[in-house]
Amino acid sequence: MPAQILENAEGGTAGTLITALDNCATPCGRRLLRQWLLRPLGRVSDIEARQDAVEDLISAAAEAAGDARRLMG
Repeated sequence: MPAQILENAEGGTAGTLITALDNCATPCGRRLLRQWLLRPLGRVSDIEARQDAVEDLISAAAEAAGDARRLMG
């Protein structure tokens, strides 16, 4: 079965990869996600740079959540 990235066999989005991944808060974020799914990175250095950026975002979010918990409790 071919990957159903943006559209399923019936022409809808149920069960597609974009539906599973799309937690975007803005239309701009949705467009960027769509672009990334249609044209994935091919160079290892680009993939590693993106992974590093995601790791930085997750770390910053975890730190901010910890700070908020300390302030509230």
